[in-house]
Amino acid sequence: MDIQEVNKLIKSQENDSNELRRILSNIKKDSTLRKIRPEYIDDRRKVINDVFVRTQQYDKRLKEQELLSTHKYITLNYFDNNIKKYYNEAMDYLHQCEQRLQDVQKINEQETATHSDATANLNTLNDPKIFIQQFRISQLSKKLSQAKIAITEEKPQWRLKSLFQSIQNQWQEIEGNHLELLVTENALEHDYFTSEYFDIIQRDYELTCELIEEKMYTSNEASTTVCAPSSSRWKLPPIKIPQFTGSYDSWNTFKDLFTKIIHEDRSISCAEKMQYLKSHLQGEAAKLIQYLPISEVNYATAWELLTERYEDKRMITTKFIDKLLDLPTVRRANFEQLRNMHDTINECLEALKNYNIDTSSWSPILSRIISRKWDDETNFKYEEQLEKSTEIQDFQQMMKFLEKRFKCLETTQIPVSKYNYSKHLIAKVHTKNVNNVGTVKLTTTIYITALNSRS
Repeated sequence: MDIQEVNKLIKSQENDSNELRRILSNIKKDSTLRKIRPEYIDDRRKVINDVFVRTQQYDKRLKEQELLSTHKYITLNYFDNNIKKYYNEAMDYLHQCEQRLQDVQKINEQETATHSDATANLNTLNDPKIFIQQFRISQLSKKLSQAKIAITEEKPQWRLKSLFQSIQNQWQEIEGNHLELLVTENALEHDYFTSEYFDIIQRDYELTCELIEEKMYTSNEASTTVCAPSSSRWKLPPIKIPQFTGSYDSWNTFKDLFTKIIHEDRSISCAEKMQYLKSHLQGEAAKLIQYLPISEVNYATAWELLTERYEDKRMITTKFIDKLLDLPTVRRANFEQLRNMHDTINECLEALKNYNIDTSSWSPILSRIISRKWDDETNFKYEEQLEKSTEIQDFQQMMKFLEKRFKCLETTQIPVSKYNYSKHLIAKVHTKNVNNVGTVKLTTTIYITALNSRS
C-alpha cells in the first residue's frame, strides 16, 4: 500500500470518527417522543453499525503497514480512544432508548387492559370510593392520550401548559384518594389493588409529564442557566403574585408562587425576573435588595439574599404558633369573625405541618384555645349539643362545629350597619295641649342624632 492510499484511509477514519460523534450528539438532542419509536432506533443503529464495520476494516489494514508503527494513529491508539469510544457510547444510548420503548409499550398494554377491566368491573363494585377512583383514572388516561397527541402534532406551548396543569390537578385527586383507600379495611383485596391500577397510571403520568416538560423547554436545552436571553417583548405579561412586605408567615406563600410563575420559567430573562421581583417587594423586603440594580447578574444575588433572610424555620414556626395563641376574641356571634378564626387555625396548623411539626397530640390545647376565644353564645350552643360533656373534647369535632356555626350565621345573620354619629340635627316639635283654661302652644327643642350609614 502506497503512502497516498494510507493517507486516504487515515483521513477516512478521522471522518468516520467525527460522523459517529455527530450521530451521537444528534440522538441526544432529539425529543424523547422520537427516541422511543422502534423505526428511529433501528435506523440509527444500522447507520452506526455500517460506519463502525467500515472503520474496523480500515483499522486492520492500517495496522498491517509497518511504516505506520511510529505514526500517531498507532501510538495514540486512535481507533480505540476515538472511534470505538463513540461507537460504544452511541450503542449504549440506543439501548437505553430501547429499554424506554419497552417500558412505554408495557404501559400502553397495561393501560388498555386496565381500561377493559375497569369497564367490566363497573357493575361489581361495592365501594363507591373505588368506583370514583377508577372513573378518575379512566378520565386521566384519556387526558394523557390527548397530551401525547398534542406533542406529536406540535401543538402550541399554551396548549401543552393547559394540558399539563389539567393533568397535574387530576393526578392530585387520584393520589389523595389512593392514600385514603390504602387505609380502608379489606380494600387491599379489591381488584383495584391486585391489578395495580394506580401503579400503571402513575408510570404513564410520570412519562407523559416528562414528555410535555421536555417539549416545552426543548428550545432552551442549549442554555446552561435557567435564564433566557432578553426577549423582544414590549410588555411583560400581568402576574398575580401577592406583595411581600417582609412578614415571615407570608414568606412561604410568596416564595412558592414566585418560584413557580417566575423563577422556574426559562422563557424569562434574569433581568426581567429581577424586575418582577422588585415590583413585588415592599417594606423591609424591598430595602434588603434596594441597592442592587436590575440586571442579569444581580438576580441570583437578590434571590439568595431574600432566601437567606426569610427562610428562617424557627422564626416562621414561632410566628404561626403566636398567631394561634393570639387569636382575636369574638365578643358576639358574628360569622365573619368566626370564619376568620376557623381559617386562621387551619392556616397555622398546615404551615406547621409543612415544617414537620407533629400537631396530632395538640387536640386538648387547641380545643381550649377555641373555647376561650369564641363568643358566649357559640360556646353555649357547643356545650348544649355535646353528648358527653365530661369527655376530653376532640379538636376536629370542634372545628366541624365551628364551621357549621359560621355557615349558619352567614345564611341567617343580617349584617349590622356601621354608623357614624357625626351629624346632629335640631328639630322643633310643636305640640298642642288643650285644657279648660285655653290653648297653650309649647315649643320644645329636641336634639336628634342622625345615623349616617357607612358603606
